[in-house]
Amino acid sequence: MTCCGPNRRRLLAALAAAAAAPIMLPGSARAQANSLRATDLEMVTLTDTSAIITWTTLAADASGAPVPAEAGTEIRLAPADSAGPTQPVPLAGADRTPYHYAQIDGLEPGRRYRFEAWSDGVRAVPAPELVTHLPGAPECTGEFTTLVAPPGRLLRTLALCNDVHIGEETSGIIAAGLPPGVRQEPGLPPYPEVMLSALLDDLRRPDRGADHLILAGDLTAEATPEQTRTVRNRLDAWGIEGRDWFAARGNHDRPHTGADYAACPAVTADHHDCWGESFLPP
Repeated sequence: MTCCGPNRRRLLAALAAAAAAPIMLPGSARAQANSLRATDLEMVTLTDTSAIITWTTLAADASGAPVPAEAGTEIRLAPADSAGPTQPVPLAGADRTPYHYAQIDGLEPGRRYRFEAWSDGVRAVPAPELVTHLPGAPECTGEFTTLVAPPGRLLRTLALCNDVHIGEETSGIIAAGLPPGVRQEPGLPPYPEVMLSALLDDLRRPDRGADHLILAGDLTAEATPEQTRTVRNRLDAWGIEGRDWFAARGNHDRPHTGADYAACPAVTADHHDCWGESFLPP
């Protein structure tokens, strides 16, 4: 695995490749044998005793286009200061899937580890995007250091999320409809609502034990009355505002113009604030 910081040529090549890539839907095509790729490697969570790593497996269909492909989920780990090779880590619920989620528990605080992610003999690598190719990024170096908890007793556990985007139908678009976005399959619940429900369910689990949820902006896609009511009702069903959860406005939640917003409180002659009507004090 090589590692280097992003440059302009690399970024433009990545955007061009993304723009040319087809929309990938599970089961949309049959994959060719021996074409498996493991990509999108990302360390999404790191604590003093655990790490969570995700990646995706793709294979070429009959036309050569990449499609999601089920494969095994394997993490290999070793202390960075050890001379021996990395060893497989037991993972709970490591089913065959195109979308791999591996949680490693029981790590030592403040210790550096070497890690590798594998699927059916193919090592996962980061996608050609900025964050995971920054110099020193764990995905690029294959190493991470667990955190060290501050002194004193635990007072509160805070969960932070943002970009819920309730009402969004297509994700991944940067500008002018490119690169091609990803949509939920017809007949299934909208993906922002699926993700919000999963988040709220996860926070109530005993091994999470979150005391408060902070939603740091962009709760909606475009702050329509329906979008703001949907997310507000979902949060109210989960907990009490100001005690269990706290929400901040993002740029997507701004006052808007147009007939869809006309029934909401006016903040200027032509801007109406539907998000504020649901989330700000009267």
